Amino acid sequence: MRPPRNANLIVPHPPMPEPVPRPIGPHLFPGVPVGSVMAFAGTLTPTGTAAGDHETDLTLFLWRNCDGSKLNKRQFPQLFKVLGHTYGGSDDEFHLPCYGGQFFRALTTSPKLDPDIDGRTRYPDGKGETAGVGSMQPFALQQHKHGSTASGPGTGGKGVGDVKYDADGTTDVVTNASSVDVLTSDYETRPQNIYVNWIIKVAYAAKDLPAGPFG
Repeated sequence: MRPPRNANLIVPHPPMPEPVPRPIGPHLFPGVPVGSVMAFAGTLTPTGTAAGDHETDLTLFLWRNCDGSKLNKRQFPQLFKVLGHTYGGSDDEFHLPCYGGQFFRALTTSPKLDPDIDGRTRYPDGKGETAGVGSMQPFALQQHKHGSTASGPGTGGKGVGDVKYDADGTTDVVTNASSVDVLTSDYETRPQNIYVNWIIKVAYAAKDLPAGPFG
């Protein structure tokens, strides 16, 4: 038989479990880790000046331009913990990386992915690893050949890439022929590119930096 109903009967709910306290730290901070670098498509306000039209003051967002600036580790302890003296400096002074004019390459320990890894060097005046984050490689052009045949002095083909055959048997590859619309450079081999600002996260919160505008 079913027990009689009692409209006044209140069935107690089991007690709710106590919330588990979560530790507070950078690993739970919303956003990106200090030391993260990203591309910024806008114009930056020069340090120490007021923002003009279509300019961004990075000090309001806890980011800095990667322009090689010198910082004090006591003022930027979180960033120093990440960078150390990889990009230069000593004792309390450390430097931001300067990425102007540089192309990025993901770090690897595999010679298959970086065949010239043994030729990498530390960042100028830096104290990082020779093949670690911040290490650099100079310009290089991969060795290659241009096949051609000729029966005597003259020029074979048309435009850029033509081979000139001299009477003494020497050859020259044409790279500046005016008959073909190809841009050449006396200084570098490069892909088509576009300028951006590379910026770096310097702190998790404003309270972690000196009072007032930093820089």
